[in-house]
Amino acid sequence: MKKLMFLMVAVLGLVVGGCGSTKTVVSKSVDLSKYRYVSVVDDSHGYMPTELVPYEIQIFDAVAASGLQLINADKVMYMPLSDQDQLLIAKYVVENTPNESSLVVNFVDYTTGRPIVSVRGADSKTLGVKANLEGAIKRVHSHVAKAFEKK
Repeated sequence: MKKLMFLMVAVLGLVVGGCGSTKTVVSKSVDLSKYRYVSVVDDSHGYMPTELVPYEIQIFDAVAASGLQLINADKVMYMPLSDQDQLLIAKYVVENTPNESSLVVNFVDYTTGRPIVSVRGADSKTLGVKANLEGAIKRVHSHVAKAFEKK
């Protein structure tokens, strides 16, 4: 009887807790400490479902976890060249299905176009699309902070 009860609790934990993953890739040949600025670009090619728009605030917060100073994308071209050399462009894409939500944020060197850091967070719970997306954003937030933490 105890085994059956344990099994039921374990299954319930999986159903409620869902499943999530995070993957972070950081270029080994780049010194992240050289970067001071970040500008955020929506890389979903101009289309973001209206139900996802309110989450843009949390996505910007996740990018801000890098500790870099946020710069408006419209102001980047007016920055001095020396500052542009210290700028990363954060491109993000959100994928949302009834079963899983994922957020990918790629940090790209502005002057070279080279990807420097990529963080993908995904979450799939049975609690709905909103909970999935919030879980994916939280995963990205914590891993961006870790990738850019001062050592």
